[in-house]
Amino acid sequence: MRPPNLKNIWKQPASPVVRYSLPSIAILLAFLIQGALSAVLPKGHDFPFAFLYLIAVFAVAWFGGYVPGVIACLLTMVGIPLAATPGFRLAKLDLSRLGFLVGVSLLVSAVAYAQKRRREVLRQANDELDRRVKSRTEDLARSVEALEAEIAQHKKTEQKLQTQLERLNLLDQTTRAIAEHTAAAQSLSRNRSEAGVSMAPDEEVRAIAEDAMTRLKSLQGTEFDTAFAAAQLRVQAVTVAQYGAYSGNGKSGPLRRYATEALPKQEALLEFAKRLAGSR
Repeated sequence: MRPPNLKNIWKQPASPVVRYSLPSIAILLAFLIQGALSAVLPKGHDFPFAFLYLIAVFAVAWFGGYVPGVIACLLTMVGIPLAATPGFRLAKLDLSRLGFLVGVSLLVSAVAYAQKRRREVLRQANDELDRRVKSRTEDLARSVEALEAEIAQHKKTEQKLQTQLERLNLLDQTTRAIAEHTAAAQSLSRNRSEAGVSMAPDEEVRAIAEDAMTRLKSLQGTEFDTAFAAAQLRVQAVTVAQYGAYSGNGKSGPLRRYATEALPKQEALLEFAKRLAGSR
Protein backbone atom coordinates (compact mmCIF):
# COMPACT_ATOMS: atom_id res chain seq x y z
CA MET A 1 0.00 0.00 0.00
CA ARG A 2 1.42 3.38 -0.98
CA PRO A 3 1.82 6.02 1.75
CA PRO A 4 -0.60 8.94 1.37
CA ASN A 5 0.98 11.97 -0.23
CA LEU A 6 0.26 15.59 0.64
CA LYS A 7 -2.31 15.95 -2.14
CA ASN A 8 -4.37 13.02 -0.87
CA ILE A 9 -4.19 14.29 2.73
CA TRP A 10 -5.73 17.65 1.74
CA LYS A 11 -8.54 15.88 -0.06
CA GLN A 12 -9.54 13.80 2.97
CA PRO A 13 -12.52 15.01 5.06
CA ALA A 14 -11.70 17.23 8.01
CA SER A 15 -12.04 15.87 11.53
CA PRO A 16 -15.46 16.28 13.30
CA VAL A 17 -14.01 18.87 15.70
CA VAL A 18 -12.90 21.08 12.81
CA ARG A 19 -16.11 20.58 10.85
CA TYR A 20 -18.40 21.51 13.75
CA SER A 21 -16.20 24.47 14.67
CA LEU A 22 -16.55 25.95 11.20
CA PRO A 23 -20.04 27.52 11.74
CA SER A 24 -18.94 29.55 14.77
CA ILE A 25 -15.66 30.54 13.17
CA ALA A 26 -17.25 31.57 9.85
CA ILE A 27 -20.10 33.57 11.43
CA LEU A 28 -17.68 35.25 13.83
CA LEU A 29 -15.42 36.17 10.92
CA ALA A 30 -18.37 37.62 8.99
CA PHE A 31 -19.41 39.59 12.09
CA LEU A 32 -15.88 41.00 12.50
CA ILE A 33 -15.73 41.99 8.82
CA GLN A 34 -19.10 43.72 9.22
CA GLY A 35 -17.78 45.64 12.20
CA ALA A 36 -14.63 46.65 10.35
CA LEU A 37 -16.60 47.81 7.32
CA SER A 38 -19.06 49.72 9.51
CA ALA A 39 -16.18 51.59 11.09
CA VAL A 40 -14.78 52.52 7.68
CA LEU A 41 -17.93 53.30 5.74
CA PRO A 42 -19.77 56.60 6.35
CA LYS A 43 -22.80 56.52 8.60
CA GLY A 44 -26.04 55.87 6.82
CA HIS A 45 -24.31 54.04 3.97
CA ASP A 46 -26.43 51.13 2.81
CA PHE A 47 -24.01 48.17 2.50
CA PRO A 48 -25.34 44.61 1.88
CA PHE A 49 -23.82 43.03 4.99
CA ALA A 50 -26.15 40.03 4.57
CA PHE A 51 -23.93 38.80 1.75
CA LEU A 52 -21.10 38.35 4.25
CA TYR A 53 -23.22 35.90 6.23
CA LEU A 54 -24.46 34.16 3.10
CA ILE A 55 -20.88 33.61 1.98
CA ALA A 56 -20.02 32.30 5.46
CA VAL A 57 -23.01 29.90 5.41
CA PHE A 58 -22.21 28.59 1.92
CA ALA A 59 -18.52 28.17 2.77
CA VAL A 60 -19.41 26.14 5.88
CA ALA A 61 -21.91 24.07 3.89
CA TRP A 62 -19.28 23.37 1.20
CA PHE A 63 -16.34 22.48 3.46
CA GLY A 64 -18.15 21.25 6.59
CA GLY A 65 -21.09 19.29 5.20
CA TYR A 66 -24.82 19.09 5.84
CA VAL A 67 -25.06 19.52 9.62
CA PRO A 68 -22.45 22.29 9.99
CA GLY A 69 -24.18 24.16 7.14
CA VAL A 70 -27.56 23.96 8.89
CA ILE A 71 -25.94 25.12 12.15
CA ALA A 72 -24.47 28.10 10.29
CA CYS A 73 -27.97 28.93 8.96
CA LEU A 74 -29.44 28.81 12.49
CA LEU A 75 -26.66 30.98 13.87
CA THR A 76 -27.27 33.55 11.11
CA MET A 77 -31.06 33.60 11.20
CA VAL A 78 -31.62 32.93 14.93
CA GLY A 79 -28.45 33.30 16.97
CA ILE A 80 -27.33 36.72 15.76
CA PRO A 81 -30.82 38.33 16.04
CA LEU A 82 -31.23 36.93 19.56
CA ALA A 83 -27.85 38.30 20.61
CA ALA A 84 -27.89 41.61 18.78
CA THR A 85 -31.56 42.64 18.62
CA PRO A 86 -33.23 43.65 21.91
CA GLY A 87 -36.69 42.20 22.34
CA PHE A 88 -36.28 39.66 19.52
CA ARG A 89 -38.67 36.73 19.83
CA LEU A 90 -38.73 33.49 17.92
CA ALA A 91 -42.29 34.34 16.90
CA LYS A 92 -40.88 37.12 14.74
CA LEU A 93 -38.62 34.66 12.90
CA ASP A 94 -39.24 34.48 9.14
CA LEU A 95 -39.51 30.72 8.69
CA SER A 96 -39.73 30.97 4.91
CA ARG A 97 -36.37 32.71 4.70
CA LEU A 98 -34.88 30.26 7.19
CA GLY A 99 -36.24 27.32 5.20
CA PHE A 100 -34.95 28.77 1.93
CA LEU A 101 -31.50 29.37 3.42
CA VAL A 102 -31.37 25.88 4.91
CA GLY A 103 -32.46 24.42 1.56
CA VAL A 104 -29.74 26.28 -0.33
CA SER A 105 -27.20 25.21 2.31
CA LEU A 106 -28.22 21.57 1.92
CA LEU A 107 -27.96 21.92 -1.86
CA VAL A 108 -24.46 23.37 -1.58
CA SER A 109 -23.46 20.52 0.76
CA ALA A 110 -24.91 17.97 -1.68
CA VAL A 111 -22.94 19.47 -4.57
CA ALA A 112 -19.77 19.51 -2.45
CA TYR A 113 -20.33 15.89 -1.39
CA ALA A 114 -20.87 14.85 -5.01
CA GLN A 115 -17.70 16.63 -6.06
CA LYS A 116 -15.79 15.01 -3.21
CA ARG A 117 -17.23 11.62 -4.10
CA ARG A 118 -16.25 12.03 -7.76
CA ARG A 119 -12.73 13.01 -6.75
CA GLU A 120 -12.50 9.93 -4.52
CA VAL A 121 -13.78 7.65 -7.28
CA LEU A 122 -11.32 9.23 -9.71
CA ARG A 123 -8.49 8.80 -7.21
CA GLN A 124 -9.38 5.14 -6.70
CA ALA A 125 -9.60 4.64 -10.46
CA ASN A 126 -6.18 6.25 -10.90
CA ASP A 127 -4.73 4.07 -8.14
CA GLU A 128 -6.23 0.97 -9.75
CA LEU A 129 -4.89 2.04 -13.14
CA ASP A 130 -1.44 2.61 -11.65
CA ARG A 131 -1.60 -0.82 -10.03
CA ARG A 132 -2.62 -2.49 -13.28
CA VAL A 133 0.03 -0.64 -15.29
CA LYS A 134 2.67 -1.64 -12.76
CA SER A 135 1.48 -5.25 -12.76
CA ARG A 136 1.38 -5.32 -16.57
CA THR A 137 4.84 -3.77 -16.76
CA GLU A 138 6.20 -6.42 -14.41
CA ASP A 139 4.51 -9.16 -16.47
CA LEU A 140 6.02 -7.75 -19.67
CA ALA A 141 9.45 -7.52 -18.02
CA ARG A 142 9.21 -11.17 -16.96
CA SER A 143 8.06 -12.15 -20.46
CA VAL A 144 10.99 -10.29 -22.02
CA GLU A 145 13.42 -12.01 -19.64
CA ALA A 146 11.89 -15.39 -20.47
CA LEU A 147 12.12 -14.69 -24.22
CA GLU A 148 15.74 -13.56 -23.88
CA ALA A 149 16.57 -16.72 -21.94
CA GLU A 150 14.78 -18.84 -24.55
CA ILE A 151 16.63 -17.09 -27.38
CA ALA A 152 19.95 -17.63 -25.61
CA GLN A 153 19.09 -21.31 -25.12
CA HIS A 154 18.14 -21.62 -28.79
CA LYS A 155 21.46 -20.07 -29.80
CA LYS A 156 23.35 -22.54 -27.59
CA THR A 157 21.36 -25.41 -29.07
CA GLU A 158 22.02 -24.12 -32.59
CA GLN A 159 25.74 -23.88 -31.87
CA LYS A 160 25.77 -27.44 -30.50
CA LEU A 161 23.87 -28.70 -33.54
CA GLN A 162 26.25 -26.86 -35.87
CA THR A 163 29.24 -28.40 -34.08
CA GLN A 164 27.69 -31.85 -34.31
CA LEU A 165 26.97 -31.30 -38.00
CA GLU A 166 30.55 -30.27 -38.64
CA ARG A 167 31.81 -33.32 -36.78
CA LEU A 168 29.49 -35.60 -38.76
CA ASN A 169 30.70 -34.00 -42.00
CA LEU A 170 34.32 -34.50 -41.00
CA LEU A 171 33.55 -38.07 -39.98
CA ASP A 172 31.96 -38.74 -43.36
CA GLN A 173 34.91 -37.24 -45.19
CA THR A 174 37.33 -39.18 -42.99
CA THR A 175 35.46 -42.43 -43.71
CA ARG A 176 35.64 -41.77 -47.43
CA ALA A 177 39.33 -40.88 -47.10
CA ILE A 178 40.03 -44.16 -45.31
CA ALA A 179 38.18 -46.06 -48.04
CA GLU A 180 40.18 -44.26 -50.74
CA HIS A 181 43.46 -44.93 -48.90
CA THR A 182 42.54 -48.60 -48.69
CA ALA A 183 41.71 -48.76 -52.38
CA ALA A 184 44.92 -46.88 -53.22
CA ALA A 185 46.96 -49.28 -51.11
CA GLN A 186 45.42 -52.28 -52.91
CA SER A 187 46.05 -50.69 -56.29
CA LEU A 188 49.65 -49.91 -55.28
CA SER A 189 50.15 -53.52 -54.22
CA ARG A 190 48.92 -54.80 -57.60
CA ASN A 191 51.09 -52.38 -59.54
CA ARG A 192 54.14 -53.26 -57.44
CA SER A 193 53.57 -56.94 -58.16
CA GLU A 194 53.19 -56.19 -61.85
CA ALA A 195 56.40 -54.13 -61.84
CA GLY A 196 58.24 -56.75 -59.80
CA VAL A 197 59.56 -54.23 -57.28
CA SER A 198 59.51 -54.04 -53.49
CA MET A 199 59.26 -50.47 -52.17
CA ALA A 200 60.53 -49.57 -48.69
CA PRO A 201 58.51 -47.04 -46.66
CA ASP A 202 59.44 -43.44 -47.45
CA GLU A 203 61.76 -42.06 -44.78
CA GLU A 204 60.29 -38.54 -44.81
CA VAL A 205 56.75 -39.83 -44.35
CA ARG A 206 57.93 -42.25 -41.65
CA ALA A 207 59.65 -39.42 -39.75
CA ILE A 208 56.50 -37.28 -39.86
CA ALA A 209 54.32 -40.22 -38.74
CA GLU A 210 56.64 -41.15 -35.85
CA ASP A 211 56.86 -37.55 -34.67
CA ALA A 212 53.07 -37.23 -34.80
CA MET A 213 52.53 -40.50 -32.89
CA THR A 214 54.95 -39.37 -30.19
CA ARG A 215 53.09 -36.07 -29.74
CA LEU A 216 49.60 -37.57 -29.95
CA LYS A 217 50.26 -40.01 -27.10
CA SER A 218 50.43 -37.13 -24.59
CA LEU A 219 47.49 -35.10 -25.94
CA GLN A 220 43.72 -35.22 -25.42
CA GLY A 221 40.58 -33.43 -26.59
CA THR A 222 40.95 -30.44 -28.90
CA GLU A 223 44.77 -30.48 -28.60
CA PHE A 224 44.78 -34.05 -29.95
CA ASP A 225 42.45 -33.06 -32.82
CA THR A 226 44.64 -30.08 -33.74
CA ALA A 227 47.89 -32.08 -33.68
CA PHE A 228 46.31 -34.92 -35.65
CA ALA A 229 45.00 -32.55 -38.34
CA ALA A 230 48.43 -30.87 -38.64
CA ALA A 231 50.16 -34.24 -39.00
CA GLN A 232 47.67 -35.33 -41.65
CA LEU A 233 48.33 -32.13 -43.60
CA ARG A 234 52.11 -32.62 -43.51
CA VAL A 235 51.92 -36.26 -44.57
CA GLN A 236 49.45 -35.55 -47.37
CA ALA A 237 51.53 -32.64 -48.68
CA VAL A 238 54.62 -34.88 -48.89
CA THR A 239 52.56 -37.65 -50.52
CA VAL A 240 51.17 -35.34 -53.22
CA ALA A 241 54.66 -34.04 -53.96
CA GLN A 242 56.04 -37.59 -54.31
CA TYR A 243 53.13 -38.77 -56.48
CA GLY A 244 53.48 -35.73 -58.70
CA ALA A 245 57.19 -36.24 -59.13
CA TYR A 246 56.91 -39.98 -59.84
CA SER A 247 54.02 -39.56 -62.28
CA GLY A 248 56.35 -37.43 -64.42
CA ASN A 249 59.78 -39.01 -63.87
CA GLY A 250 59.13 -42.50 -62.54
CA LYS A 251 61.17 -45.35 -64.08
CA SER A 252 58.60 -48.11 -63.61
CA GLY A 253 55.76 -47.98 -66.09
CA PRO A 254 53.10 -49.64 -63.87
CA LEU A 255 54.06 -47.54 -60.85
CA ARG A 256 54.15 -44.35 -62.94
CA ARG A 257 50.67 -45.23 -64.26
CA TYR A 258 49.51 -45.83 -60.69
CA ALA A 259 50.97 -42.48 -59.53
CA THR A 260 49.26 -40.68 -62.41
CA GLU A 261 45.89 -42.28 -61.63
CA ALA A 262 46.16 -41.77 -57.85
CA LEU A 263 47.45 -38.17 -57.95
CA PRO A 264 43.99 -36.48 -58.30
CA LYS A 265 42.68 -38.44 -55.32
CA GLN A 266 45.74 -37.54 -53.29
CA GLU A 267 45.28 -33.90 -54.20
CA ALA A 268 41.63 -34.12 -53.09
CA LEU A 269 42.78 -35.68 -49.81
CA LEU A 270 45.27 -32.81 -49.43
CA GLU A 271 42.41 -30.29 -49.76
CA PHE A 272 40.45 -32.21 -47.17
CA ALA A 273 43.47 -32.18 -44.84
CA LYS A 274 43.74 -28.40 -45.31
CA ARG A 275 40.05 -27.91 -44.41
CA LEU A 276 40.45 -30.21 -41.43
CA ALA A 277 43.47 -28.28 -40.16
CA GLY A 278 41.78 -24.95 -40.85
CA SER A 279 38.74 -25.88 -38.72
CA ARG A 280 40.78 -26.57 -35.61
